[in-house]
Amino acid sequence: MRRAVGMVTLGVLLAAWLAFGGEAPVWRAAAPGYQWSFPRDVYTHPEYKTEWWYLTGHLTTEDGEALAFQLTFFRLGVQPGVRAAGDTTASAWRADDLIMAHAALTDPGRDQHLFSEVIWRTTPFLGGFGAVGDSTVAWCRAPAGTDDRWQLVYRNGVYRLRVNDRRQGLRFELECTPGGGPVFHGRGG
Repeated sequence: MRRAVGMVTLGVLLAAWLAFGGEAPVWRAAAPGYQWSFPRDVYTHPEYKTEWWYLTGHLTTEDGEALAFQLTFFRLGVQPGVRAAGDTTASAWRADDLIMAHAALTDPGRDQHLFSEVIWRTTPFLGGFGAVGDSTVAWCRAPAGTDDRWQLVYRNGVYRLRVNDRRQGLRFELECTPGGGPVFHGRGG
C-alpha cells in the first residue's frame, strides 16, 4: 500500500511540474550542421547520450613483429539534463554517466588476440572524463585484480594510451600522433 501511495504522489508531482511549464529533460540529438572545433571536440559532450573515443593502429616491434591495438572508451549518459554546465553544487559521487572501456592487442605472428573490458559508473574513484583543456580525456580503473588505471590523454596533438590487465596479460602504453586530420563518419560527421 505504501508503494502505491508513493507512486501516486510522484505521478501527481510530475503532472503538476509539467502543467506549470516544466519540460522533461531530453538528450540532444546528433544532427547535420554541427560546427566541429578541435581540440574542443576531443572532449566529452554530456548533453548527448552516447559517445566514444576509438583508437586503433598497427605497430612494428623493435624485433620486426607486427602487432595491432585497440582502445575504446564509451560514455553512456544515465539521465538527460542532470548536471548543468558549471554546476558546482552537485556531488562528485553522483553518477551522471557510465564509462565502458575495451582494449585489445593482436599478435598475428603468435596467433594471439588478447582483450579486456570494464564498465564503471563515473565517480572520482572509478572513472571519468576530462573537460576541455584537461590533459585527460577519459580514464577508468583497471579490471579487478589490477591496481592501475586505463587512460586516454591528449596534449599538443598527441594521444597517450595506457592499459593494464594482469589477469589477461594485456598491457600497453603508447604515444600516438595522428598522420592526418579527423575522419568523420557520414556527411558532416
